[in-house]
Amino acid sequence: MIAAQEPLEIDSEAMIRILNEQLRLYRQLKALAERQRDLIVGENPQPLLTLLADRQTIIDELQSLSQQMNSAQGIWKSHYHEIDPARREEAESLIRDVTETLRSILASDAQDERLLGARKAQSSQEASRVGASQKAAAAYGRSMDRSRNFSETDEAI
Repeated sequence: MIAAQEPLEIDSEAMIRILNEQLRLYRQLKALAERQRDLIVGENPQPLLTLLADRQTIIDELQSLSQQMNSAQGIWKSHYHEIDPARREEAESLIRDVTETLRSILASDAQDERLLGARKAQSSQEASRVGASQKAAAAYGRSMDRSRNFSETDEAI
């Protein structure tokens, strides 16, 4: 019977370790998400691209942890009531923290997506105005050339 308990303790330890690591990474991701908004409104895209690469690195680490979590979860769920109540509460608390942090990140990302969409629309409008101004200037230039040609014809007569 003692041998049966040891794997559960190892699995609960693994689950707690994975959850703590997940929470640490999600908190890093949240800090980057908060910095991201400032970079979105800035004019220099390079720091934003660097930040996005940093976020991707963290996401890759989270995917690796997710695979580890999946293998530990099966045993955790099937023996949930046999696990020490203090360890269960610790895991549940970590899961709540991870979930809340992830919700915050997703909400922030949704706001940033809307902000980027608005900036894109604004840039498109500005580009359209510049294009229209260039067309008007080109048409004005052609009109001036015709006027000069007409004036030169008058002088020749």
